[in-house]
Amino acid sequence: MKQARSGQQTAFPTIPIARQIFQALALVAGCVMIITGLGMLFSPPDALAFGVGGAISLLPNAYFAMRVLLVPAPLDARLRLRQLYAAEVTKLLICALLFALVFTTWKALSPGWLMIGFVVTHVGYLILSLRLVNSAGRRMK
Repeated sequence: MKQARSGQQTAFPTIPIARQIFQALALVAGCVMIITGLGMLFSPPDALAFGVGGAISLLPNAYFAMRVLLVPAPLDARLRLRQLYAAEVTKLLICALLFALVFTTWKALSPGWLMIGFVVTHVGYLILSLRLVNSAGRRMK
């Protein structure tokens, strides 16, 4: 922990669940790549749309995880809450910008498969993160 000049602690070095969250991101990214690769054998345009939707879900979540879990957290609750809100708003803006970019420049992608890829990836990431964090919590007790 960092020490301020007055001897008070100013921040925690890392958050203990960081490893589990990054494991969840990596596992979900791998699953999306496998599903997209298998889908390329049957319907390449739809599989590509699914993969792009998965990427649109994973990239903002990876940004949020890095911003929240790797940056030292201030001990002041108000500053920490402000940091979390700023990271979440930025994550949502990145997500909206990626959707806008894809829908305006890539007309050949199927919007349905793009949204299915986004939703499946997002829900899978949330479920896997919860399971990994809960199992880590049980091991720590």
